[in-house]
Amino acid sequence: MKQILPVLLVFFYINSMACDCYDVKNLQKTQKEQFEMSSLIFVGAVEQLNDDGTYCFKVIELLKGQLSDSLIHGKPLGYCYQTPRKWEYMWLIYANPNSDGTITIDECSLSRSFFFPYLSNEQAKVSPPAPLYTTSDKTMTMLESEANALEYKKRALDVLRAEIEQLRKWRDE
Repeated sequence: MKQILPVLLVFFYINSMACDCYDVKNLQKTQKEQFEMSSLIFVGAVEQLNDDGTYCFKVIELLKGQLSDSLIHGKPLGYCYQTPRKWEYMWLIYANPNSDGTITIDECSLSRSFFFPYLSNEQAKVSPPAPLYTTSDKTMTMLESEANALEYKKRALDVLRAEIEQLRKWRDE
């Protein structure tokens, strides 16, 4: 019992810090809702990443909202917010600026990087884990797994492309 209790406490502590995002059942409806709820939507390139977790985007294309500058500063506000990484250069961002003019990237929004364009729905989900090596040809198993992951990424990028096209239509209406 003394060995199980610490394990359970760690498990409950980790679970209490997890974000509780919903699965996107109807992508088009969710996109429209997020478009209406967000005051600022843009495609941006990561310009700066700081050690304190703050970051800066250069706006490449404004899809909704008004800007006085082409640079947008951001900061994380807790566990349920994303922070860009150096290899995640381009992003689609849905945001509502904070009172100080910075943004935060909500983990549960449709905001995502072009490098990791996945969503929690069937059209743009991340590929399943690679199978265990069940054959003696580990090289071919690994190549098949990589090809499968690329197919899933291509589908997710196609969803992202269509979403940006739809956002442009709503912006121009």
